[in-house]
Amino acid sequence: MPICILSLLLLLFSAFAIVPTHSARASGAQASGLQIGDSATAQGVNTTTYQPINRTQTFKATDLYVYSWVEFVNVVSPSHNVTWVWKTPWGQVYTSFSATIPDPGSGRHYPKYFNYGYIDLAGYRSALLPGAWQVDILTDGTLDLVQNFTITCCQPNAMTPQEIRNIYDVTPLVQSGYTGKGVTVAVIMTGVNSTFYSDIQGFAKSYGLPDTNLTVVQPFGANGTDIEPPSGETTADVEWVHAMAPDAPILLVLTGQGNRLLDGFSYVIDNKAADVATMSALWWYTGQSGESMANSYNSEYAKSVPENITLIAASGDGGANNTYPWNGGKSWTVNYSQPYMLPAYSPYVTAVGGSDVSVTPTGGSIVSEIGWNQSGGGPSILYPQPSWQKGTGVPNNGFRDVPDVALDASKSTGYITYFQNGLGGGAWGTSLGSPTFAGIIADIDQAAGHRVGFLNPTLYSIASSDPSSFRDITSGCSIVDIVSTIKTGYCASQGWDFVTGLGSPDAVKLLHHLAPQATAVTTTTATSPSSTTTSTTTNSSSSTSASNSTSTTTTSTATTSTPIPEFPSASALSLALFLTTVVIVTVLRIRGPGARESPDRRSGE
Repeated sequence: MPICILSLLLLLFSAFAIVPTHSARASGAQASGLQIGDSATAQGVNTTTYQPINRTQTFKATDLYVYSWVEFVNVVSPSHNVTWVWKTPWGQVYTSFSATIPDPGSGRHYPKYFNYGYIDLAGYRSALLPGAWQVDILTDGTLDLVQNFTITCCQPNAMTPQEIRNIYDVTPLVQSGYTGKGVTVAVIMTGVNSTFYSDIQGFAKSYGLPDTNLTVVQPFGANGTDIEPPSGETTADVEWVHAMAPDAPILLVLTGQGNRLLDGFSYVIDNKAADVATMSALWWYTGQSGESMANSYNSEYAKSVPENITLIAASGDGGANNTYPWNGGKSWTVNYSQPYMLPAYSPYVTAVGGSDVSVTPTGGSIVSEIGWNQSGGGPSILYPQPSWQKGTGVPNNGFRDVPDVALDASKSTGYITYFQNGLGGGAWGTSLGSPTFAGIIADIDQAAGHRVGFLNPTLYSIASSDPSSFRDITSGCSIVDIVSTIKTGYCASQGWDFVTGLGSPDAVKLLHHLAPQATAVTTTTATSPSSTTTSTTTNSSSSTSASNSTSTTTTSTATTSTPIPEFPSASALSLALFLTTVVIVTVLRIRGPGARESPDRRSGE
């Protein structure tokens, strides 16, 4: 199911205030004919006095802006160009813009000019890039001033990799060396956009992850693989597999524009190309031909079982029976009375639904968790109930019931992403849970020393024998659209339910069941830098860090070999007071004013 990404509104302001009588507060170097007096980074600028407000070099995600303020004194002929170049913590050009101070000979000569520009944090955006930033200020092409400031982590309403690891108890696995090493995870999507490679590199650098070990294949040709619809989907999928399994090789299977997306799983199975495969899209077919097509795909996916390949997919963002028309149109169930939804509804695929998590202000500790109101779930009208799908809460209805598990999907928290050279934002939806869970399973594969394979029978067995392996979610209801009327659909309850399945996974407890010989060690740093406390959890006295990948297509391509393009510069237009505005809006469902939504993935579109 397409993810939901925050809108990006990047405002680049540059302004000059002309002050006829004042002397410079301080003198600076005059390398280009422009003499710098005072300068500062600040939270604002008074538009009457043109003086900086709240000078500081530290900015939080909740601050609205970062201002770069400069005073030029004793300006001489001719006219001068001033350029601001904003650089991220690793030296990438985030953006740049320029303005002109007129020639004093033009009759508009003043002894002092106040100049400022700013970037918009807007409460949650540039916290994607925590760390030490700098602004290079060039006058007439010469670097005359460097301003330094820090953006502190983290973005409200979007959780970082470490916070998500904490929530699902993945941190002990990573601390124990179970990082997906040697386990190939396939991500199935249609295409990538022009900044994809620099985006995944930027995400890794922002959050202290190693470079992504990425291989890209186009099994059905290159047509359409240079388009990423919905914008940001492929990027977020790869980033969040990498966040949970930082050493796992990722195989990106690009199927192109057309009806070949569901064939991505088939490619992985037929070529034994990966150990775990994830897909974030939800397709449906209708009518007699649709039933035949859905059964054909299901037969293909059944081949993953003897190959021990784990298939994981998003359950959808359409609420009860995926009826909610989140693209703003009519409910598709009004038009299609018998939709056959894939791949999540296949019994050979682990379907990941959505929850709504509340965390502590510092992140990483759960305050509460309820079912997400748009979590896709319900009975399949095509596939019979598998023998393994039983337990507390599972209805005896004769149908394959979805979802199997749930991870955070709500926009109230969401997942941090790096998109369009850092200009993305928080993302939410069940399609974030699918790659996140795939990364967790990759860590467990490594710990087990082999593929854990077809998950569903084991997950339901674990839930029966050790219910604490899943955080049972007992409140929160999904919505249902009945002829464009929104009503309450299914509700979370004790045990399994149509909103959250078995609940949200505890990675350490799943490790004990799926890799019983593995040991998970948690290391907590105490107040003294040299003091640590270590605890070990295990189901046996033996441990292993063995890894085993049987992928036949693991040609590693490190993203560090891909150059990072600069963000286009914005040109200043006039003296006095002016602004340059660049608006970039993703084509996904967007958080914020002017939100719009992209359509679901449908057969035949």
